[in-house]
Amino acid sequence: MEYNVRAIALSRTQAGERDVLVTYFTHERGRMQAMVRGTTKTVSSLRPAAQPLNEGDALIVERRGADLLTEWVPVTSFPGVTRRLRSLCLAAYLLRFTRELTNLRQPEPALYNLLKITLSALQNNEFYDIMKLTFEWGYLRISGLAFDLSQCSECGRKRQAKDRAALDIPGGGVYCPRCAPGAKAAGTMVLCLDAVELGNMIDEVISRVSGDVLAGEEQTTSYLRNLQRLHQHNGKTGGVAAAQFQSAVSRFIQFHLNESAPSWHARV
Repeated sequence: MEYNVRAIALSRTQAGERDVLVTYFTHERGRMQAMVRGTTKTVSSLRPAAQPLNEGDALIVERRGADLLTEWVPVTSFPGVTRRLRSLCLAAYLLRFTRELTNLRQPEPALYNLLKITLSALQNNEFYDIMKLTFEWGYLRISGLAFDLSQCSECGRKRQAKDRAALDIPGGGVYCPRCAPGAKAAGTMVLCLDAVELGNMIDEVISRVSGDVLAGEEQTTSYLRNLQRLHQHNGKTGGVAAAQFQSAVSRFIQFHLNESAPSWHARV
């Protein structure tokens, strides 16, 4: 049986002298692996299919062992990413994050779109901290794992515009100012108003780019504009908003996904 997928290559493992086993993140089937043969041949049309960061349309043959990739039509290699070392490092981090924290053969088209758009944006701007934070929070939001910033998990009260929030990392909830004094659990941290506002702004950005339909140029352009807005908001706070919200997201991921997320996740 043959099937077609739009795929981004995440990593590769040598399988013999000429073949490689490639891990892909696909729009249609989520994370999967496929064997790519003859990649040592300089004239092979399949060589790009085995290079991490490359995106393409693949024809794959289903087999009892590893599926076999037989055709690859390149879409993009995100060439601008390789022009700056920090861009390349962040791209490598995003690929590893996706490989480590997604389930095998579980379709996640919204997350695929977020990865593609983030890599596209990474080619032409240097909002590294904002992009990293937006991708991580987007992963939590799309996966249904994110804590809710809009209401108190204790009393159910909607958060008011000028409310700070206390995040219960182990419990995965946010407390309003009334309930926060009684939240004595270890792992509770207070989020300042600017950090909460940044989180809400990122939520809005994610909702606009994470649909199931394959992302196009229009969504990428919109994402770039919103990154600029997030960057400006963070700049007005002296970087405090992103630093504090990043700390909360990092601690939340490490606590709730500790079996899957090793210490590399907090470092770029």
